[in-house]
Amino acid sequence: APPRRRQHHPAGSEPDDFDQPAAGPAAAPVAAGRPPNVSSVDASAPHMATLRNYGVSGCETVVMVTSIRCGPCQQTKPKAEQWAREHPQSRVVFAEIGQTPTGGINWAAPIVQSNGIRGVPYLVILDTSGNVSVQGNDAHRVLGF
Repeated sequence: APPRRRQHHPAGSEPDDFDQPAAGPAAAPVAAGRPPNVSSVDASAPHMATLRNYGVSGCETVVMVTSIRCGPCQQTKPKAEQWAREHPQSRVVFAEIGQTPTGGINWAAPIVQSNGIRGVPYLVILDTSGNVSVQGNDAHRVLGF
């Protein structure tokens, strides 16, 4: 079978079909059924613009920049959770950039602006010291999702 192409939404575009936001806060610590090494954080705050802020000393961390309004993001989350189950010594953090008042993806989020992110889902792998080791399409290839 031919390899599947990863879909993403570049900045300024929106998917045709949106997943509806879940009730409650945009970022929950750990959702039911998630592995304990997976969490979601509100990445729309200014202090969350720096990728190193997502790392934990001594632990490899995969950061997935995502939005509730991004269909491919929602499709990729279960793959990231499965990866976390297979790599319990590592962490996966869903960095939720949120949505605009009109319901679009929040491309103005500080993490997006500070890191030149042009599409979501966007993956970053932080090494055990919290430094970026791989990001973007290269991270998708390394992780296999």
